[in-house]
Amino acid sequence: MAETIGNKIAEKMEILKQNINIEYVVPNYVRTISESSEEFPNDPEFFKQWGLQVINAQEAWSAIENEDLNEVIVAVIDTGMDMNHEDFKDRVVPGYDFVDMDDDPSPGPINEEHATHVAGIIAASTDNSIGIAGTAGTTPVKLMPLRVLEAGFGEDFNIAQAIIYAVDNGARVINMSLSAFNKSDLLIAACNYAFRNNVVIVAAAGNFAMNANDFSPAGIPGVITVSAIDDNYSIADFSNYGSSVELAAPGVGVLSTIPGDTYESYSGTSMAAPFVSAACALLISKNPTLSIIEVEQYLTDSAQDLGKVGKDESFGYGLLDLANALNTTEITPRLEIMNVAENSTLFDVVEIQTRFTYPNKILKTDLYIDSTIVDSIYNETVSES
Repeated sequence: MAETIGNKIAEKMEILKQNINIEYVVPNYVRTISESSEEFPNDPEFFKQWGLQVINAQEAWSAIENEDLNEVIVAVIDTGMDMNHEDFKDRVVPGYDFVDMDDDPSPGPINEEHATHVAGIIAASTDNSIGIAGTAGTTPVKLMPLRVLEAGFGEDFNIAQAIIYAVDNGARVINMSLSAFNKSDLLIAACNYAFRNNVVIVAAAGNFAMNANDFSPAGIPGVITVSAIDDNYSIADFSNYGSSVELAAPGVGVLSTIPGDTYESYSGTSMAAPFVSAACALLISKNPTLSIIEVEQYLTDSAQDLGKVGKDESFGYGLLDLANALNTTEITPRLEIMNVAENSTLFDVVEIQTRFTYPNKILKTDLYIDSTIVDSIYNETVSES
């Protein structure tokens, strides 16, 4: 090896090339490590998790890595869950089996991989040199398994019991990757119990390419309903839609945990909802005083708008952007009509249900129909000053 400096490199190379005893002459370049601005987790399947990439999970983890984070429990109301999966170490808190009525919510013998897959998307152990990374990263998010489905089917009574159990046992977020085509007063009452206790409920929109408003729990006012996109940022062909959809998240070919220390890719709005449940948990971990309305609005205000400008029936307010949500410092107060879609035509008397980001700051609410004010409601607890 010959050493030279500056513009004499080319001259030296030409001289050396004339030597018949030298096979070839090339510069001895200096290389450096190809590093990202953020370190990748060491989970071996991480680079197959396209969903984490499109919601900017890695950037989100970096944004809160030096924060004083609080433990948050996410209840997974679903089939039985493999609580001993290798990627769930130190992630699971006690739950309950409402099918067999015991304290062992493990999977049943037939078709019960679902909850384990959902749970892995939420909070599989991250940076542990095993399997996949969960959306929660290394944040102290715990999983509460609540079995209400046997081989994929379950009754409203058990689901309602599970919601109440989750609330009473410390869950701040409930994930329900399940749906049925009907409205249920029982589920509405159970969800309202959760809302009164400041517990967020996230639900899958459903996989029938139909209006999610007609499904429960997706169509229940106050629930954060999630549609599914594919890796082209298009709405999945199976995904339900409608005015009840608040957010979209990855739901096609999503890699996650299944029973027996293994991993597979599944598709469905069931896979989209847990990304949002994890996002809710991260926001609450960072700031436990947030109300359920604030949690939802941090996510919707920060979402990446897809489809029509603003909220639409396919993507809601847009694609979940976890990093943007955690970096958002202020949200704009918003009034929402919960039970009537925008630009709807009504043919009957309807009781309008509204929700405010900060209800204690609302002095007056005006109701307009066809640009004409028809009613005003004053909040007597708020002073004009």
